[in-house]
Amino acid sequence: MASLTVTFAASTVCIARSHELCESLVPVLAESRALLARSRDLCRLLRRRISGGSDLHTPAVLTRNEAIWRFLDAHRGAMFCTQCIAIALCASKRIDRAILGAEGRGALRRYGTCVQCGKERLLCGLAA
Repeated sequence: MASLTVTFAASTVCIARSHELCESLVPVLAESRALLARSRDLCRLLRRRISGGSDLHTPAVLTRNEAIWRFLDAHRGAMFCTQCIAIALCASKRIDRAILGAEGRGALRRYGTCVQCGKERLLCGLAA
């Protein structure tokens, strides 16, 4: 009978501890939900920007070619690799085809050091 009392007392302590742990999880879960909701909202904003929008608050969508041209025009004289241009425009896909379109409009292509990442690569930019 004594061992049953000890087991019951130990179980009561264990249950009380589990209850405390469960109560402490409630605020953590609420914070996690809030972070997930914020992440979802940010992803929606980035998707709009990935599609070529020049401003996150502007609903108008630019083509990828036009977004690249505006980026190069805003950074005249600087030469960027395609990876850094893609990162600057939040483009998730390769932008080589759009870069070729910019080259057709007068953008310069040459090998050299990217002003953003410092790597030796094929670069793209507009003359100053």
